[in-house]
Amino acid sequence: MENGDQVEEGGDRLALVTSPQGNIAIDAPMDGTITGLQTQEGGLVSNQEPFASIVDLEQLTVQLQVPDVQLDLFEEGNPVHVTLKAAEKEEHEATIEYVASTANEAGLFPIDLSFDNATTHYNAGVTAIVSLEETVVENALLIPTAALVEADDETFVYTVNDNTAKKVAVTVQATQSDLTAVKAELNKGDKVITSGQLTLADGSKISIIGGEE
Repeated sequence: MENGDQVEEGGDRLALVTSPQGNIAIDAPMDGTITGLQTQEGGLVSNQEPFASIVDLEQLTVQLQVPDVQLDLFEEGNPVHVTLKAAEKEEHEATIEYVASTANEAGLFPIDLSFDNATTHYNAGVTAIVSLEETVVENALLIPTAALVEADDETFVYTVNDNTAKKVAVTVQATQSDLTAVKAELNKGDKVITSGQLTLADGSKISIIGGEE
């Protein structure tokens, strides 16, 4: 079989190898497409390297890396829309299979999606665009996502009140990366603290440095 040949269901004979112990049949252990063949007819084979590489192209994995502020948009088992660069006008559905709980060296969280390629036959390695349904909240109060504090099963922010920090409970309605829609006893123009708030308590004295809140 040549590189790129399709292995049929139930396994297929890849090669017959002659050894001092006799002929050894090498069969494919799974369905898939041969993407790497390390020898050719009449050549030598080694038991130190794989004889061939087989990839199942009927089920593709779409790999993403997202920042922590977008993790809430991904939940295992939920569907998302995928558009592959090979066919940008066609949108398909994929399923979120894995969401990492720890960041990689780049500070991003890996996410794996599964995509049924049995009828579309895309090649592995193509670029994909993932689309999520946007939650829109009408007439929402928007605050910087960085201002949110979560502790003891509650979510709150600190506002500036006469050089003291005032704790205000909030209910998150939707998170859009840098901004979050909330319900809270806040008024337009209230200043919320986005730096150092994790060390504050209700009534803490504060000083604003460089104009940052």
